[in-house]
Amino acid sequence: MSDIEDFKVAVLRLAEPERPEQATLYRVSAPGADEMEAWQGVWSTLDPTARRDVARHLLASSKDDFQVDYTPQFTAMLDDDEPEVRALGVDGLWERYDMPLMRRLVDMLGSDTGAAVRARAAAALGRFVERAQLGKLDEEVAGTAVAALLDAAADESEETEVRRRALESAAYSEDPGVIALIDEAIESHESVMRAGALRAMGNSFDDRWAAEVVAHLDESAPELLLEAAHAAGELAIPDAVPALVELACGDDRSVQLEAIWALGEIGGRDARRAVETLLAELEGDDQVEALEDALATIDLAEGELPWSGLDDELIADEDLRLEDGSLVDGPDITGCEVQYVDPRLIEERVRHDHDHGADEHTHEGDGRGLDISRDDIDADDSDPFDDDRLDDDELDDDLLDDDLLDDDLLDDDLLDDDLLDDDLPDET
Repeated sequence: MSDIEDFKVAVLRLAEPERPEQATLYRVSAPGADEMEAWQGVWSTLDPTARRDVARHLLASSKDDFQVDYTPQFTAMLDDDEPEVRALGVDGLWERYDMPLMRRLVDMLGSDTGAAVRARAAAALGRFVERAQLGKLDEEVAGTAVAALLDAAADESEETEVRRRALESAAYSEDPGVIALIDEAIESHESVMRAGALRAMGNSFDDRWAAEVVAHLDESAPELLLEAAHAAGELAIPDAVPALVELACGDDRSVQLEAIWALGEIGGRDARRAVETLLAELEGDDQVEALEDALATIDLAEGELPWSGLDDELIADEDLRLEDGSLVDGPDITGCEVQYVDPRLIEERVRHDHDHGADEHTHEGDGRGLDISRDDIDADDSDPFDDDRLDDDELDDDLLDDDLLDDDLLDDDLLDDDLLDDDLPDET
């Protein structure tokens, strides 16, 4: 069998509903000119259902495997007769940022007959606008996309989903028209537009929306909660931490995972404590993975190594063990009612034990186990090392008495002439 015939067989196998073998997916990756000609020949014989199956298989593969490249196939799908195939073609080009594609997406947003295609085109244009804001794309060139997005978002005759995606993408820009559109959308009677407004707030990276986002973290609709949590993470709103902990303990898994992600993006002491405590209770693989990713994000932002980098001898059975083998009580959670151990107090314990001997110190009644509920997180602004916890006795004058800076430390012997006497080697 020739290479081209082998390629055609692989294309036909992709048209089956079942997920194809990896070898088949690799065979159609990065096709040459002759292979694309063969692709078009087989493609024209497939019915719409089969073409949709092929497009879905290639899209899933492109998301899972960075080694494959189906750019020629997805580009060809933009001209397909079937709207869903065109939409999948747009989705499949998610890694492309070239100007011909941007212009094609602008045209599709304005003229494609399929609402789903226009919505996908609007969403895809967002990455071009964002790159322009990051200085990776000429803003004047991206201005064409911004203008098209603003027109679509403001067009009340347009489908709601298209308007929503256009608003979300336009929000990456600093165009003053975006603010009015977000204000209008958040007051809409359509939950789809309110969800889009929340996503747009996050995409704008504008702190003016912080209070609005926090206010929507008690929505009843899961879609709105998810978008509010996402916006809280994008804007890194510290005041959102208590509400995000509530959502992380909720029943909706998508909202829960989004809230965990947001805690990682916000970072700081309270978010770290929440993530570490939730990590001790939540058991789902996706929950644990999300929490570990959030903790790694916080560590990275703070310039610290993740806990996994610590000496294994200091960690056992989810409890932190000191070098002498004694335990520092770990977090105890029941139903997401949490008991936090402030990492700074652990540091204090380690220093104290080092200076005075671990056996001389007990923790009964010393505040090492901090009972803190979600409602207390934002109220607990105390510093374990502030003046209230370091009274006069702890900073007694004895710590700074004359002996510490005694003249004996700087007596004449330290700079004795003997150090500079004639015994030193003569330069000559």
